[in-house]
Amino acid sequence: MSEQNVFFQQGKKLEIKNEEMNNFYNGLYNFFMYSQDGIYVVDRNGYTVQVNPAFEEITGISAEEVIGCHMTELVSKGYFDRSVALDVQKTKSRISMVQLNRNGKVTLVTGNPVFNEKGEVIQVVSNIRDITMLIQMYQQSYERWLMNNNSEDGTMETKDVVVASSQSRKNISDLKALSAVDSTVLIYGESGVGKTLYANLIHKYSPRKDAPFVTVSCGAIPENLLESELFGYDPGAFTGANRIGKIGFLESAQGGTILLDDISDLPLSLQPKLLLFLDTGLLTRVGSVHRKRVDIRVITATNRDLKKMVEEGKFREDLYYRISVVPLHVLPLRERREDILPLARLFLHNINTRYDWKKTFSKQVMDRLVAYQWPGNVRELKNFVERIAVMSSGNVISLEDLPKDFSEKVNADKTGAVVDDLVRPTDLAFPMDLAHVIKKVELRIINEAIRNGGSIRAAARMLGVNPSTIVRKIKQKGCC
Repeated sequence: MSEQNVFFQQGKKLEIKNEEMNNFYNGLYNFFMYSQDGIYVVDRNGYTVQVNPAFEEITGISAEEVIGCHMTELVSKGYFDRSVALDVQKTKSRISMVQLNRNGKVTLVTGNPVFNEKGEVIQVVSNIRDITMLIQMYQQSYERWLMNNNSEDGTMETKDVVVASSQSRKNISDLKALSAVDSTVLIYGESGVGKTLYANLIHKYSPRKDAPFVTVSCGAIPENLLESELFGYDPGAFTGANRIGKIGFLESAQGGTILLDDISDLPLSLQPKLLLFLDTGLLTRVGSVHRKRVDIRVITATNRDLKKMVEEGKFREDLYYRISVVPLHVLPLRERREDILPLARLFLHNINTRYDWKKTFSKQVMDRLVAYQWPGNVRELKNFVERIAVMSSGNVISLEDLPKDFSEKVNADKTGAVVDDLVRPTDLAFPMDLAHVIKKVELRIINEAIRNGGSIRAAARMLGVNPSTIVRKIKQKGCC
């Protein structure tokens, strides 16, 4: 029996006369043919030997297109963005990677080496799984877990915010704790991640929920007007002032919560006055000598690095520590991809409700949504879903409904990352904590990028993040 015919040859079962061995190989053949996971077999020279029906169904690529072809040829022709089999042959070890094929399907591919008696790799047997399906399985299991472990009203997680990733679940847990107290909270993260939503939820589930929730963008108000808008002013305080004076945003939130968004844009000259208010609860209107007590909860938000601004003298250190009693980091969408599809479905559901539509995403579109980097985060995703929903003609939003520039960006974002210790779908137990798997995947991606790029700065460029993000994650997870 030749090395290449370990299981089958070009789709044919082996002819084995021994009845016991024949039963054994028949069992293997049946497993190969009827497995729900895709199976892809490559010989020692890098040529495709066999694929099973599940591979064809998952990837949309037929057996006739790949059998007999070398993996370098298939990669060069765009069938796959990279080959796990070739990497396995080089390293002689089990390797997993996220792979994007020519049909836009995002799959998780795990390549396993098959050795002969001399320790040589004679075959690579790869297992192919649909990432979208795994995400859906996890989301469904987590929703069931929420139903069994939710608060009495059962509303916070399921109705007001989508939670699928481990980081989002942790943030929701933190929000519950923060809602019960009045500590100042600094919510930080990139633009569009949902900082205002998180602040609103803290207020909504706090004892102050029946009082006002006021949002102020410190960067949207001219600097010369910001003090009077925040603190209010008395009659005749300045030229052009209202003759009866004006209540400020802080007073208008009496008994409730105020969100000072873009707190990094607060002028240095005004920062001491805000600090005094936070320390005493007393404010003085512009043009007045009288102090007034105001009982409010203050939450701040920013998309900038306040620590760096403190070091540069652009933000007061004492104010920074006063507003960041409890810091809450909201990760960008590209770092919590499990949230993408649930959010997209929520936005599409809202549009369907608004216009009495019944539109859904095709499987291929969902794959593209997961593969895209979403530099504009949740805000970009929401606007994009509305765009394709409005412009699509049928009830199923297909690849043809996606803008050309979006497809080009997805193709430009194609990446293959080496990962390890991934859980097989057949071994999953629900409810499960995906954090362990995510940490390993993220760490492997970072390590591989650093190895290929030669430096943290080069790795950051390859992964589309800031070098500080790489450094932070290395400190959190460690780097081999």
